[in-house]
Amino acid sequence: MKTLAVIDADIVLYKTCSMVETPTDWGNDIWTLHADAREAKMAVDSEIASLKEATGASKCVLCFTAQNNWRAAVLPEYKANRKSTRKPVCFGAVKQYVLKNYDTMTEADLEADDCLGLIATGPKTRWRGCQRVVMISEDKDLMSIPGNLYNPRTESQRVITKDEADRFHLYQTLVGDPVDNYSGCPGIGPVKAQRLLDDSATWETVVAAYKDAGLTEDDALTQGRIARILRHREYNFRTKEVNLWNPRTVRSRTRARAKSSTPVPSETPE
Repeated sequence: MKTLAVIDADIVLYKTCSMVETPTDWGNDIWTLHADAREAKMAVDSEIASLKEATGASKCVLCFTAQNNWRAAVLPEYKANRKSTRKPVCFGAVKQYVLKNYDTMTEADLEADDCLGLIATGPKTRWRGCQRVVMISEDKDLMSIPGNLYNPRTESQRVITKDEADRFHLYQTLVGDPVDNYSGCPGIGPVKAQRLLDDSATWETVVAAYKDAGLTEDDALTQGRIARILRHREYNFRTKEVNLWNPRTVRSRTRARAKSSTPVPSETPE
């Protein structure tokens, strides 16, 4: 069975390009920062080869974040705290090298995480003839995607079930993520969120928590959409539009599939 490694290239390039940066003191309080892009390219090649070997992948696709982000239209403050964060000096040059020499994926308005989620949950045979997909990322958000996930930082691989992925998405909706600048539900931290979901890992539990905090289901839905890493049929590759997550629609489709062997069509074509 051929395995496709789907790699978060943003993280790989950020780390490798950062490693080759060298500060230089020219005296008189003058400093410059330079980087050897050739060294960074070699480091990227080595890292990709290592990731393929660690996961048994015969092929790979490197996913990049697009310039615009669909989540900013849902919540304008999403990642607004990162606007002043610079990329490593040779990031742009190394990215052009990767785009030229590897199979890559960049889709309008999507983050790299979304690309990983779409490939991992989509038809396996459409991606370079591979039947198995493994996601490669250090980002905890990928725990909300069912499938095979390899974490290069911990060198660990696990299989995430749909129930585990759905629960983690609800968890993120409750606790938010200060790194990505979305708040979650006021007064709900990791311990309380886990306790609530242990009792009932449902959308109704999340909505009840938001209402207890003086907010509405619409507030919960906004946070849930921001926390959602896209899955198969949640993005239209032809129109470049995101099919915003709706828990009511998801439950309706699940019930329909349980009652009938006939596939339920999606509003968003492949």
